[in-house]
Amino acid sequence: KLADPSDWTHVATLSYDITGGINPEIKVTNDYTPNSSDLTVAKTVTGLLGDHEKQFSFTLSFNQPIDPEKLAKITWTKSDGTNGTLTDRTFTLSHGQSIVFSGIPAGVIATVTEESYDNYTTKYKIHNTAETFFGWSPTTESEVARVANVTIDATAKTIQFLNQNEAEPDMGVLLDTLPYILILVVVAGGGVLLFLRKRKNDDDE
Repeated sequence: KLADPSDWTHVATLSYDITGGINPEIKVTNDYTPNSSDLTVAKTVTGLLGDHEKQFSFTLSFNQPIDPEKLAKITWTKSDGTNGTLTDRTFTLSHGQSIVFSGIPAGVIATVTEESYDNYTTKYKIHNTAETFFGWSPTTESEVARVANVTIDATAKTIQFLNQNEAEPDMGVLLDTLPYILILVVVAGGGVLLFLRKRKNDDDE
């Protein structure tokens, strides 16, 4: 079963030839156009200080009101096994996680917005879900932003969000204490040298 019969468009064509005495021939063509589709949102975290355990927050919105009956049919399934209906349009994802929203009406523009996080650069790519995602390449990035817009049609779409943290580890403590460490090394080295000289002098006597 492809879908509810109400989703089908029925077209009947009638052709006949009176002069030839040919009986009318009826051809029925059934054209199926899905009235809803799926949207997947996936998360990748990279960078020296990228936190793979951190939950990044997102919001899903639409460019127009959706009929309450259709809205109630939108469901979500997360890669961790949790699922539900669209009672709350906010969700979170950590590195390697994804969420699938099913039953979004065709023709609607879905907007997925990620919150802003310090030290993280956010970018995204949109591709057909059925197509293989080959990863990120600096030369082919389509967007560097936190807001992705997707027009829902018959083809399921996926938004790949990348959060990159290239912050450097805080080395301030080490740099501040380095001069004192060097002084201690010099003092310790001098003490050892004096001890060895004294011992040598004692041996000579």
